[in-house]
Amino acid sequence: MKHLTTYHLFEGVTKQDDGFRFDFSGDKEGDIMSLKFPNKRMVKRTTDGVPYSYYFAYEFDSVQDKDLLKAIKSLDNSIDTDSIEMLVNKAVIGLDNAVKLNTFDTIVYPTSSSVILKEMGDKAHTKSGNTVLIPDAFVKAARTEINFDFEKINKLPESTKKQVLKMVDAVKSSDGEFKLKEIYARYRKFINDFIIFNSEDDRKVHNAIVGKKILLIDDYRTTGTTLKEMRNKLIELQPSEIVMFLMIKVI
Repeated sequence: MKHLTTYHLFEGVTKQDDGFRFDFSGDKEGDIMSLKFPNKRMVKRTTDGVPYSYYFAYEFDSVQDKDLLKAIKSLDNSIDTDSIEMLVNKAVIGLDNAVKLNTFDTIVYPTSSSVILKEMGDKAHTKSGNTVLIPDAFVKAARTEINFDFEKINKLPESTKKQVLKMVDAVKSSDGEFKLKEIYARYRKFINDFIIFNSEDDRKVHNAIVGKKILLIDDYRTTGTTLKEMRNKLIELQPSEIVMFLMIKVI
């Protein structure tokens, strides 16, 4: 795989004294935008009879592109608002070309302080037409509601099992909001139900998902644990299909 710094040259991203500048006029195969080439960038699976697929608008190297990624995440002054809008616009247009947004019934995304995520949701909703938009569809569960897969944990080698159980105790005994980054990436597969529907008893949410074609939007993916949890919550309500769309995949 080519280094992503090369992709940035194709994309027209340059680092200047006052921050980053973007130029999307010279798109070509190999740039950091992937939705122009969905056959290469899309993953299709089926779980419990529900087909789902992933689309990633941009891929970033977590080491080489750390300054640019940090700037995009924090939306500080190193990236101008026009560039952010172009990033989101291009991603949504690429998704529409790949999957046709007007074929979806419902768009959902989790509670977040991310300006980019809200922008993605709003632009996708506008382009989709009459699709139902449910912002803040998912929230983090309280620590007392989090479950652990002890069936898997008990099958681990004893030394590893002790480490995982230590993690379980730490989660249960700590105060405050649960944050996934507290957990080593290799242990996250043993955690369940740390994401819940924001309105589990809300009939509107239920009716907007059951039997419907769903677009799930999020801004960043690192290990993919949170995205998988949201996907599984949707699958419990048996939609007809789920497409997951992420702004940035961190590799």
